[in-house]
Amino acid sequence: MKDTKILEVKNLVKHFTVTAQGASEQKQVVRAVDGVSLDIKEGEILGIVGESGCGKSTLGKTVMRLHDKTSGEVLYRGEDLFGMKRDQMKDISTHMQMIFQDPYSSLNPRKKVSQVIGQPLRIHSVGSSSEQSDRVEALMEEVGLNPKFKRRYPHQFSGGQRQRIGIARALALDPEFIVCDEAVSALDVSVQAQILNLLLDLQSKHQFTYMFISHDLAVVEFISTRILVMYLGRVVEIADKKELVQKHLHPYTKALFEAFPTTDPRSRIGKKRVVMGDVPSPIYPPSGCHFHPRCPFATDKCRMEYPPLKEVSPGHSVACWEFGS
Repeated sequence: MKDTKILEVKNLVKHFTVTAQGASEQKQVVRAVDGVSLDIKEGEILGIVGESGCGKSTLGKTVMRLHDKTSGEVLYRGEDLFGMKRDQMKDISTHMQMIFQDPYSSLNPRKKVSQVIGQPLRIHSVGSSSEQSDRVEALMEEVGLNPKFKRRYPHQFSGGQRQRIGIARALALDPEFIVCDEAVSALDVSVQAQILNLLLDLQSKHQFTYMFISHDLAVVEFISTRILVMYLGRVVEIADKKELVQKHLHPYTKALFEAFPTTDPRSRIGKKRVVMGDVPSPIYPPSGCHFHPRCPFATDKCRMEYPPLKEVSPGHSVACWEFGS
C-alpha cells in the first residue's frame, strides 16, 4: 500500500429536506452526513461500518457525486469533484466506479448482460464494437461468469451471479477507486464469502482502492485494511483493522464488538454489555455527543458538547470526551 492519498473528504455535510406529514406540512432537515472527514490511500480498503441509518451509504453516494453535497469538500487526487464541470466529471468517472447493494434493482431488466456490462464502454466510446464485445467476455470470465451466457437477461441469473455482473460493469473502464455499497448484504452467507474473495482477488491483481461500506462488522473486519465507525452521520472512531479489533475505544465501537457473534462462549463471559435504545432520528439528533443517550459512561459534558475526533495513537482517532478532554 502506498502513502499517496487517492481520496480526501473534508468536513463533508449532506442534509436532505423532507416534508413532515400533517396539517402544517412543515419542512424538516435530515442530517444524513454531518461533518465527515477521512482520507483513503492508494491500494487500501477502508471499511465503513455502523448501524442502519448512520449515513454510511449516503457518504459513499455523495463521494461519487450521486448526491450533491450540502457543504464540505471531496478531493480525488487533489481535484475538487464538486468543482468539476460535466465533461471533467465524465473523464474522472472512468477512474471511480460503484458496486451497488441490490443486484436485482441495479441492473436494467430489459438489457442483456452483454449490454449491461458493455454500457460504460459505449458511453465513453472505448474501442470498436468487436473490441467492446471481447472486453465484455474477458470481464465475465474474470468475475467467474461463463461468457456464453452474455445474451441472457439479469432475471435468468442468481443473486450472486447478478452481483458478479455488477462487479464486471464496475471494472469495464479499468477504474482505480471503487465504492462498494453493502455489496454483499443481499446475498446468502456462502455467496457472500465467494464475492468477498473475488473482490480481494481483484484488488490484489489490479491494485484497486476500495471504500467498502457495510453494517456487518464480520464482513468489514474480513476485507478491510482500516476501519471507520460511523454513528448518526459522524465518525466516532477510525484505526487500522488490527488496532481497532484489539483496542477499540469508543463506547459505541465496544458495543458493536461485544454484539459480534463468536464460536467461543468463554470470550463473552463477564464482558457482554447491551446498548439500550435505538438510534436517534437524524432529524432530531441529541445535543452534545450523539451517542450519549445510549452510553453508560455519559457525563454532563457529553450531553452539552460534541467531542472532537482526536488522534490517541498513530493512525487511531476517536471522538469521545474520555480521550479528547
